[in-house]
Amino acid sequence: MISAKRAEALLYEWVNLPDSRMDTMPARYPEIFIFKTKKETYRVLDTVRAGLRKIWDVRDTRQRDWDICTLRGSYQKSRTREDHGLSDLFSDTTDNDFFPGLPRLTPFEAAMFYLQTGLVHRMLRCRNPECAAPYFFRTEKGQESCSPECADWSRKNYKLRWYQDSPKSSKNRSKAT
Repeated sequence: MISAKRAEALLYEWVNLPDSRMDTMPARYPEIFIFKTKKETYRVLDTVRAGLRKIWDVRDTRQRDWDICTLRGSYQKSRTREDHGLSDLFSDTTDNDFFPGLPRLTPFEAAMFYLQTGLVHRMLRCRNPECAAPYFFRTEKGQESCSPECADWSRKNYKLRWYQDSPKSSKNRSKAT
């Protein structure tokens, strides 16, 4: 993949890249610029640079997240076109349509934005394999189960495993002597 340090350097160089140095990026980051033609390479270079500058300037978090997702999707489309030999079909299109703008806020989009920005760190799956609703949002620090009933199941399961495996359990102590 790409290390965090290299990713940060790539993004910093790309967003600040002057026109006169466009040819340096593909050589410095060959894992990013896998395109067969210079035309596609420079099209992606220019489009992503413009997108990064837009993202840097946006103050609205929702807009920034939307633009990042759009930019990622657009890069992936370019790679897919390249992989399947379809880049010639799109050679006349401009990439200004890569950023169609922020869509009208719908309840679904608002819920997904909240999931991305406010809930993702609280998303868990209950450890009880028989739980009827195993996906939940943690409400307390350290919470691992969705309900007190499943927490009891986890505690009992932990104790049973300890009893079965631990050399200190009464079951295993008698075997050692």
